[in-house]
Amino acid sequence: MRDEKFLKLMEASYDRRIEIHVQKNKDYADATECLGNFKRCAQILSALFNYPFKPSDVAIIYSVLKIDRFCNLRHNSKTPSNEGLLDTIDDLKNYCDFIEGCTFEEMEKGEK
Repeated sequence: MRDEKFLKLMEASYDRRIEIHVQKNKDYADATECLGNFKRCAQILSALFNYPFKPSDVAIIYSVLKIDRFCNLRHNSKTPSNEGLLDTIDDLKNYCDFIEGCTFEEMEKGEK
């Protein structure tokens, strides 16, 4: 693939991912705390397992679920009933951004 074509794919993916974030963020969090669902889930998991889960841990778990979904769709030749393969890839990229955002905040707080 030529670099020019790849850059166009990246730009299109970025535009889709922004739209996904804007739409889904309304269900999971809000504009004042876009990482809220990761923080809440970390608190729940910490209480359930008596282990200090961080929001970045939750984002990593969610990304693993997207990888599993991608593999299941691809390798089992399943037809998705909701999101297709490219949608799943876009979600995975967004979760990587959430991992970065959570990690950045954790580092700001002096957490490892």
